[in-house]
Amino acid sequence: MTDAAIAARWQFAFTIMFHYLFPILTMGLGVLIAVLKTLELRSGQRIYGTAARFWARIFAITFAAGVVTGIPMEFQFGTNWARFAKYAGPVVGEIDIPEVGLYDPTCDVVAVPTFEGRPRALVTFYRSYLTAADTGPVDALIAALRQKGFEAYGAFVTSLKAAGAADWLRAHFAQHPPAAIVNATAFSAIGDDGTTPFDAAACPVFQVALSTAWREDWAESLRGLAPGDLAMHVVLPEVDGRLFAGVVSFKSPDERDPDLQFVHLAHRADD
Repeated sequence: MTDAAIAARWQFAFTIMFHYLFPILTMGLGVLIAVLKTLELRSGQRIYGTAARFWARIFAITFAAGVVTGIPMEFQFGTNWARFAKYAGPVVGEIDIPEVGLYDPTCDVVAVPTFEGRPRALVTFYRSYLTAADTGPVDALIAALRQKGFEAYGAFVTSLKAAGAADWLRAHFAQHPPAAIVNATAFSAIGDDGTTPFDAAACPVFQVALSTAWREDWAESLRGLAPGDLAMHVVLPEVDGRLFAGVVSFKSPDERDPDLQFVHLAHRADD
């Protein structure tokens, strides 16, 4: 590690430690002022009001100092820690991604895919994979389906049972009926009405497993998938009537980043 990297770490450590003194003080003083004002109103003693006004001045000073010390911290994320921001960017920008939407590996979130008249294949998956930049297995599934002649694309949801997700999928199926669905979410999707969002699509629904285990552990195990993976990706989805199509990915580490000293553990498509 270079001297510049060490100096940048020390600088950022000092900046963030100094900054966090003020938010902590602000939160604590806010509670204290609320307690003092409550005591003044309940007891009628002016001493509590005087104390509350005194600490309110300290609160204002610490709040202003927190804002001022937070500005250089934000700049350091973009200057000294640009590589870190590359990894953290999808998480920081999570609020910019809708709760449900359509996905194309070549251009990420799309309004409506371009259809050319071929049979359509939809891959449904969790929105969290998209926000974590962990869409490798989804991209591989879409690419494989396209090689087979399908107009394949993805649809992401926070959960198949999330409010609005089922209605959104049903509306999409009505407007763009798929020839096949490959589902990469876990658990059962049966709602309170006894139906699933996939019931609106008159096509087969295949279930695939994105295993949380490493491939080496799976290959050496006499049981195959771990009990958790079996329950989430096989047993409960079969209750909905989905057809299990196998395991498509395992967790696998990337190469260690020498600058960040970090190893990204993500799903890797299994050939």
